[in-house]
Amino acid sequence: MIEVGQVLSLKMRFNNSGLLSKTKHPYLVIGINDEFGTVEIAQMDSLLGKEYKAVKKSNKVIYCNEPDETVIDKDSYIQMDNIFLLEKHEGLEQYRRQADKLSEEKLADVIRSCIERGSERSRKNQKECLQYLAAGTAAPQKAGYGTITDRVAG
Repeated sequence: MIEVGQVLSLKMRFNNSGLLSKTKHPYLVIGINDEFGTVEIAQMDSLLGKEYKAVKKSNKVIYCNEPDETVIDKDSYIQMDNIFLLEKHEGLEQYRRQADKLSEEKLADVIRSCIERGSERSRKNQKECLQYLAAGTAAPQKAGYGTITDRVAG
């Protein structure tokens, strides 16, 4: 069974380019919604050689010590702008790196940071939506991951 705090090793499409990764990357499980049958994962990367990424607002650093972690062997960071929803299914367990989980304190810190980052992005997107509606224009406006248009879904 997949649990929050475990790390999956997956080949995924990159958000920014849409290209499929040629190698497996680690993804931290940050949420599971049994009602909707989804697993929320955040892309991880090693901090080695990319220390400058530690200061980016969209990244959360996780150190592999204090306490020593078994799910990561290097200082890493979570890309809070690279969060995905997967369909929860039995075969997903085969992609776990191991059954161990990130320590509780670090996991809680990561989840809190992801929620805060998501709320911040949501507020920004809501502001953009309100500006779009106030302008009364039918021109599409960029807002986060999607595009707002004057068309009704259906």
